[in-house]
Amino acid sequence: MELQDEKITLSTAKLAFDIMPIKPIREDMKMTQLYTKKGNMKWGFHTGLVAYNQSLLQRKLRELYGIYVIITPSKSVLDVWHYQIEKSKVSKTELSQHYNSYEEALETGLYEALKLIQDSLN
Repeated sequence: MELQDEKITLSTAKLAFDIMPIKPIREDMKMTQLYTKKGNMKWGFHTGLVAYNQSLLQRKLRELYGIYVIITPSKSVLDVWHYQIEKSKVSKTELSQHYNSYEEALETGLYEALKLIQDSLN
């Protein structure tokens, strides 16, 4: 089994694009996976809804906005995960929701972090 980074979902890609539209820079001008308007994936340049790897979006949130999405395992149940969003003075913790995989918890945490950014911009 080959290990691969999970791609963010279409809804997370739309929210990410609304907050941080892609401005092509030389380094970014390489082929990447994009979402089409119908939600399918295609290869292209950074000119649309980028299907980031979860880890890359997590890094962009950390480096551009100082927001940390932290995934932790449940202390009481095996293979159950939680996310936590932290920013210097803002901390949002989601512990009541259980996620069946690390990637599922990370996806939800990334989406919620983007919503926090969006709310602060409005």
